[in-house]
Order: sequence, then C-alpha cells, then structure tokens
Amino acid sequence: MEVLIVVIVAGIIAAFTVPTFTKAVNNARARNGIRDLEFLHGAQKAYRVRNGAFYSSSGFDTQAINENLGINLSSPEVSCNPNQCFAKGTGFNARVTLGDPLGTGNPCCTGTSCPGDMSACGS
Repeated sequence: MEVLIVVIVAGIIAAFTVPTFTKAVNNARARNGIRDLEFLHGAQKAYRVRNGAFYSSSGFDTQAINENLGINLSSPEVSCNPNQCFAKGTGFNARVTLGDPLGTGNPCCTGTSCPGDMSACGS
C-alpha cells in the first residue's frame, strides 16, 4: 500500500514539473536560435564584403551554412535567402533581416517559446 501511495505522489509531482521543464527547454532553444541569428547576421556581412552578396542556402541546411560562412552554428534548423535568415524549432520561428542593423525588431520571433523580451515579427 505504501508503494502505491509513493507512486501516486511521484506521478502528481511529475505532472506539475514536466510541462514546466519542457517549456524551459523550448525557451532555451529559442534563445539559442536567436543568438545564432545574431551571429549569422555578422557572418553574412563579412561574407558580403568578401563576395559582393549575402550567402543564400537551399533549405534548412545548417552544415552547409557553417561550411560556406566559416562558422559553427548550433541551431539545427537555420536557412538563409538573399535578404533574411531564419531559425525554427519547437514553439518558435525567428528571423533576422540582413540589410538592417541588429536591435529593436531585428531579430524577431513568433511562437509560444519566444523569449518574452523579443519583438514579434511583423507580417
């Protein structure tokens, strides 16, 4: 009987802590993606100086971006076109506009896991 009570109490505790832990992990991943976008913004500027244009990737290929820009991003899903770079993950989508300076609204984030201090992306 005591074992059953311990199992029930452990289940109740897990029911409260697992969602909080999951949200914290997703928020950390979003912050990591946004940090990578800020880093990517600088790498793209250097690439543009050397090559005359921003690097453009085909799809979400972080390995190709790392190789072509000579960087080491940790976000698993990063993509770039000639104007913007994107990061996506569980509960967030973020982007950085390459021609604009970093600051308010650049990079920006949408989704349930976005950090509270991030500007939402406009339409």
